[in-house]
Amino acid sequence: MTVTAPPATGRRTLGTAHGAAVEIAVTSTPWELDLDALVVSTGAATLGLLGTAAFAHLGMAVPALRSVTPDRPLILDVPARGADRPALRHVLVATPHDTARGSRGDATASLDAVARSTGAAVRLAARHHLHALGLPLLGAGVVGLAAADVAVAELPAALTALRRLPAGPRWLVFIVRDEVSARAVEHAWSYHELFSAARDEAVRDDAVVAQADRIGMPEAERRRLVDVDDDELWRSCGSELAPLRALDAEAEELRAQLVQMLELDRSALQSGAGPAAPGLPGTKGRDQRLLADLSTEIGARLDASPRWRDLQVRRAVTEDQARQAVVRNALLPLLRAEINRRTRKAVDRSRDGLRAHDRRPLPPADTRGLRRPPELTEIVHTDAHRDLLAVLAAASAETRASLGVAGPRGCGKSTLLTMATHEWTGGGLVIEAPAPTGYAPREFLLWLYGKVCQDVIRRDPSAPAEPLAPPPRAAHVRAAGLAGMVLAPLLVLVTGVVVLATAAPGVAAAHRPGTTGAVLLAGAVAALAVLLVQRHAERAAAAGADGLLLARKRLGWRLPGPVRVLLAAAACGAVALLAGAGVLAAPAAAGTALLVAALGTSVLLHSARRAGRWLLGRPPQDDESLADTDRLALLAAAGRDASTVAGVATAQLGAALCGAALLLVPGAAALTVPLVAGGLLAAAGSAAAATGVRWHRLVAAEARTSAAPPLDEHSRTAARALARLRYQTSVVSGWTTTAKLAAGPWLPVAAEAALTGSTTEAELPLGVPDIVEGIKHLLPARGPALVTIDELDKIESPEEARAFLNEIKGILDARGVCFLLSMSEDAIARFERRGLPFRDVFDSAFDEILRAPLLDHHQALSMLDKRVIDVPLPFLSLAYCQSGGLPRDLLRAADRMLAPAGGTGPAAGAGAARDLAAVAREVVHRDLAGKITAISSAIRPIVVEPDVSEVLRCLRDLDTCDGAGLRGAGPCFRDPHWLQPFDRLPPLLGADAQDLPQRRELSRLTVELLGYFYYCRTLLELFDVGTDAAADRLGAALRATGGGCLDQLARVRQTFGVNPYVAWRQLTELRSSPAVNLLPFPLPGSLLPAAAPPPGRRAGPAAGQPPAAAARG
Repeated sequence: MTVTAPPATGRRTLGTAHGAAVEIAVTSTPWELDLDALVVSTGAATLGLLGTAAFAHLGMAVPALRSVTPDRPLILDVPARGADRPALRHVLVATPHDTARGSRGDATASLDAVARSTGAAVRLAARHHLHALGLPLLGAGVVGLAAADVAVAELPAALTALRRLPAGPRWLVFIVRDEVSARAVEHAWSYHELFSAARDEAVRDDAVVAQADRIGMPEAERRRLVDVDDDELWRSCGSELAPLRALDAEAEELRAQLVQMLELDRSALQSGAGPAAPGLPGTKGRDQRLLADLSTEIGARLDASPRWRDLQVRRAVTEDQARQAVVRNALLPLLRAEINRRTRKAVDRSRDGLRAHDRRPLPPADTRGLRRPPELTEIVHTDAHRDLLAVLAAASAETRASLGVAGPRGCGKSTLLTMATHEWTGGGLVIEAPAPTGYAPREFLLWLYGKVCQDVIRRDPSAPAEPLAPPPRAAHVRAAGLAGMVLAPLLVLVTGVVVLATAAPGVAAAHRPGTTGAVLLAGAVAALAVLLVQRHAERAAAAGADGLLLARKRLGWRLPGPVRVLLAAAACGAVALLAGAGVLAAPAAAGTALLVAALGTSVLLHSARRAGRWLLGRPPQDDESLADTDRLALLAAAGRDASTVAGVATAQLGAALCGAALLLVPGAAALTVPLVAGGLLAAAGSAAAATGVRWHRLVAAEARTSAAPPLDEHSRTAARALARLRYQTSVVSGWTTTAKLAAGPWLPVAAEAALTGSTTEAELPLGVPDIVEGIKHLLPARGPALVTIDELDKIESPEEARAFLNEIKGILDARGVCFLLSMSEDAIARFERRGLPFRDVFDSAFDEILRAPLLDHHQALSMLDKRVIDVPLPFLSLAYCQSGGLPRDLLRAADRMLAPAGGTGPAAGAGAARDLAAVAREVVHRDLAGKITAISSAIRPIVVEPDVSEVLRCLRDLDTCDGAGLRGAGPCFRDPHWLQPFDRLPPLLGADAQDLPQRRELSRLTVELLGYFYYCRTLLELFDVGTDAAADRLGAALRATGGGCLDQLARVRQTFGVNPYVAWRQLTELRSSPAVNLLPFPLPGSLLPAAAPPPGRRAGPAAGQPPAAAARG
């Protein structure tokens, strides 16, 4: 992406689109730009931040603002200003709130409303012949929508509006307040450039170019086909671009961390609180250069960061994958469909021309498009699709709906539910809930409740997205603060008390030096251990900058520098030399050294008043240092330094008092070294511990505040519910009373009595009514919500499915929520029986059930045309008849047909071209082999002898005529007498038959397999172009409209799974119809319920006489 930037104005050009220049302006006063009109947002009854700041004087009334909708912005004239001011003539008032789904006060801001408002504003500017239009990021201010999301919604909507206008604005200027928002617009523009590159790649695809050249389609026409709107590409390919957007967000987070570190250092230098001594040559100029080169230093540090370089490499790879996904899933299907349509249209419509086209062999085909998941651009628009869109469009905060989507497996129910989540414009929660067969109803409701709580908190407009649990860094900061502020001072206090105890009169003078040394050594080791623990916690809590350094820069005080310490040490050394020379007495020398050390290293000489506030644990709330840094880290660092300074200052004050006493008080010579050391340590430890406790309370409170950002009422309710779902709360209260009676040192006995008690309270697990009530309360919290529950049709037992639905039925009547559930065909049957003396959970749970229909011949061709190219029509129709109109089976059948060797690339199926008859035999015999194995395995467990053995023998002997191996002992299923062995079987369902249930199962399985043989024979006979008559019959079937014989064949294929007897009869009638005109075969009499032969058939046809001939006789 190329961005030109005039540095003086903060306005830079992204590029041009549809005749307009697209620019970004980083400014807080956009009304001073050279614009004809500026868009401002409005809420319930007031203007947004920008409108209030600049145009409150226009005096717009509340009714006028309330008339603004996303599709109907308001234009206002701006009074003329001075000649030296830019001529801003109009203000366009738009709203990011979807007022169509609720009252103005209850309207929810949504990205869909942002996109609609942007498009409407561009169109309104074009109607008023405005050339330069300023567009802020609507909803990215107080409304709380993320700038990155708003930019992705706003830029494509503006470009789409420009594309559809004959003459629109010539400049689109996106108004942003900071560089973060500017980069969000730049990222959105980079996605637009990705779409442009994808269009170029699609029109140059090798297979597309080859077929387009064959039919005479120039590149300009191909470009016109793929010149679809950006917002349409976003709707269909948003999931493909999600990884790229995630990487951009991660890079922005890394940049923000680095900017925060550098700005902290710049502000510290600017405030003059740095450690550098003032007045040094070059200091001021150095600071100014550092402040001026902040952006340059940010770029240099990013380039030097290994994580940043890794992100750039990953982004390049992900961008390439996203572009290929857009080409593969959105653009190539458009080109394939149009090329296939023109190819068929260019066929010679004469009889000979149609015969030649239908006899074309199968060329090598690229089958990769058949194996990818369905995309929204490839959804076939059936009645169920249109009905579902109507239901989604009517959803609002005051309505509710519970719809079932029913149909056989593989008919596209999951695709319909996925489409609903992408088409949802309610602005509320969208939850996709799978329902695996192992889910217990209560577990499913608990999962759904937790998911709703998480999404409610994530969609909170009053706070940015935060972790649901306190971040680990806060725990490390608190641990470091506890060690440095409290534990270390307490160790100093204990050490001082012990040293004082060794100096007591009762301790022998000979043991005092050793005892004092041992105590000091133990205290030093313990303090060292505490400081090591603190340093480990600080390392885990580090977030970029050194907290201690920041605190010392910002607090207004600092520890003594090395120069002062060295000067004080030198002065003390001089005093010792004077004492050794006899110039000063020992008490006077000790007093002088204590005074020099205390005053020479004082820590409170610099800005003592400001430091005093911090030492008392009262950080000023208006301190500018807290506005641009991590308050938690700053408080922890300040608390540790405040505790240290309090202890050192107390020790220095005590040393100064002791020194003055030794110099001025005659009786102070009794102050020995242990007494002075112990007193100073105890006083320092007491002061440091008292200060540390106060600061640790502040750090703990800040940690709780930072872990729980400000939430609205719904988010707080969701957070409490989520905590209760994840943890079981126990409240323990207790009391203890202890009485002790101890004797004096002269009596080695003592008495003790204790009395204890406690109470424990634990919350009970949530019951189903509580869960249901919580879900119903939180689901509409962010606006009209959509919940899809998939895979319910895979619960095998109908009783289990009804029990599951009966348990979750309580949530289906939540107001402002639309529920979509995928159900089995049994649900349709039970729902349609409502009103009869029959009611069950399906009737009471759903408002309506949408049937996902099977595809007809035209819809199947439309689906395949978007996935493969240059495949002759008879082959696609054969795949349709094999699948029975099920979309999933249609793709499988086409894949097996076009790639028989398992290939999936462009060269799959390369080699000798295969004609239609050969391909039909190949796919039919492959299916027959699988069906024979499956049905035979199902028949073997049936214990009805000798009938089972006879049936298996006949099925084994029936020849599939594949010509690839041993032939069966019986006739080929394409022969006229192929049913003769089954005619000779004894009746399986005679009037006096025993084991009737098992015989019925044996008969049904036998008819099912024979029926599939019958169906495959019909396919082989119909898809035969060997003679002109056969080619004409197939051509008429391929081009029939309004439910031709191919649609009837597909329905017969599906009926075999419901009732094979009915399917056989339908197939026989279809073969007898004039459009097909094939020899019909009645069902063998041995498989009929009665022993007597059916009318028109003799009980025993003569040997060698085909059953059909006997029936006709």
